Amino acid sequence: MLQNVLDKALEDRKLSADSSEADELARSIIHLYQSGVRRAADLHEMIKAI
Repeated sequence: MLQNVLDKALEDRKLSADSSEADELARSIIHLYQSGVRRAADLHEMIKAI
């Protein structure tokens, strides 16, 4: 699920998966998940602001 959230965010932002921005997004998604955000839709919404 987290990979799908990251893939969608990269697609939306037109970023390469091997970019530093992709690494930062991945870390943010993992942090949100570890903080209790479990629904993909919620993760999508929260990372839009990042």
